[in-house]
Amino acid sequence: MIRHVAILLLGALTGWTGLAHAAAGRQGSCTPPPEMRANLTGAPTADALNELGVWFADREQYACAAQAFATSLQTDPQQPPFRRVIFMFGASLYYSGDMKEAAEALEEAERVGYRDDKLYGMLATALDAQHETEKAEAQWKLALEFDPDSAMALDALSSDMIAMRQYADVVALLTQRRVLAFRSEQQVQNLASAYLRLDKPDDAANVLEDGLNTYPQSGPIAEQLVSVLTGLHRDAEAALVRELAPSAQTPGAKSGR
Repeated sequence: MIRHVAILLLGALTGWTGLAHAAAGRQGSCTPPPEMRANLTGAPTADALNELGVWFADREQYACAAQAFATSLQTDPQQPPFRRVIFMFGASLYYSGDMKEAAEALEEAERVGYRDDKLYGMLATALDAQHETEKAEAQWKLALEFDPDSAMALDALSSDMIAMRQYADVVALLTQRRVLAFRSEQQVQNLASAYLRLDKPDDAANVLEDGLNTYPQSGPIAEQLVSVLTGLHRDAEAALVRELAPSAQTPGAKSGR
């Protein structure tokens, strides 16, 4: 296991120097504070590098933080907190916007046994950014095990399920009793879309009507409801929604979709 970690990090570090220089131009140079410099001269310990990584992360210099954590792991891949340091390395890459490298590091943190409620959401988001929807779906499910009421996880998981045509699973997920009263706008739209794909337009209309009552200013929900009502030949109701929600477009008038 330790050898695998070292190989991963050595590979990540191979291209890191150029990325760090590019990041330095955006964030300022990766210069440690005066009080830490004595511990960073010569051959700094992993602990000193980890402390530096935390210092950079606290100041949102995430590319610099990632560089410090990666160097720490290269210096001592067997350090006692190596699982957490791999996570912090991945999290720093995530917040610096490097989703591809972040996904690899966060997957490694998970593989070696690190557990944290933030890990799954970050990893799922990074995987979604790489269009690895099936793997992202599995991570969103793990995120919900930590926080069953997470709107972000429910939004993303149901969206991934829609993309994978798992329409019955979307209905099962978003009709749970604890979700009913707290559906987000995205969840309303996803549940309605799932019902439509299952050839249940009346259920879709009911969900969208409830959603519009909860989010009366939501143009996307109103637009989707107009489309569903029109398809059901409930033209008077569609016209009323369009009148009360001017942002709802006439079906067929949407562009770029």
